[in-house]
Amino acid sequence: MSYHCPLCGKPTEYKEELHGLCEECYAKIHSSRITGEPRVSITVCNICGRIKFGNSWIRLSVENFKKILSSAVKKLKLFKKAKFEIVISDLSKDLLMQGIEEGELQIPIRLVSNDVPIKDINITTNFTKTICPLCMKKRTGSYFEYVIHVRFSRKKSKNYVTEVQRIIDNVLRFADPSTFVDVKKIAKGLDIRVSDRRTGRIIAQRIKMRFLAESYEYLERRYDATLKKLITIRKVTLEI
Repeated sequence: MSYHCPLCGKPTEYKEELHGLCEECYAKIHSSRITGEPRVSITVCNICGRIKFGNSWIRLSVENFKKILSSAVKKLKLFKKAKFEIVISDLSKDLLMQGIEEGELQIPIRLVSNDVPIKDINITTNFTKTICPLCMKKRTGSYFEYVIHVRFSRKKSKNYVTEVQRIIDNVLRFADPSTFVDVKKIAKGLDIRVSDRRTGRIIAQRIKMRFLAESYEYLERRYDATLKKLITIRKVTLEI
């Protein structure tokens, strides 16, 4: 004995999860409940480009963005009662970056329930730009991963300071825009604090090679209560 959809009478396979309806009627009923133009807002760091996800800031990528967008869509009042799988396709990194730059992006998504496509809609995504806690600490000089103590064993020379600054400027030309360097002049030389460990290592190596400096290194660990993580700081002393 064959089974028919109780709504349209079409022969179909009985599926309990579809409440006995055929896929077409199941999709029609659910899609009729979805009206309006859904909008979500996503926060992006204006410096490092990371995107906020809950209380965390994660690296910008298409996959990470899809995860955040799906989470934001499911929190909308429109979708709270019905459980939909959010399928996002045709989203490239270039298109995403363009949307962030312009502040808004229309993203086509497909709503799926019990493996049945329900409706294709556009989600308007607004991008709110701010500065993440990590970049804020970098800008204020309270976060650093590499410290270079440059000490002049001979009489302090203005030329030495100028040359060190030139080395720093050249390295920063190719560094990540979120990298910050703080240079402080002291009686015996310079204290250089770098927010990024890799950039700090390159600066230290180039200063060492330029002046044939003696070097001494050690590690220091401290807990950052704001970021809630243990930070390892490499400290290097260069004697010129």
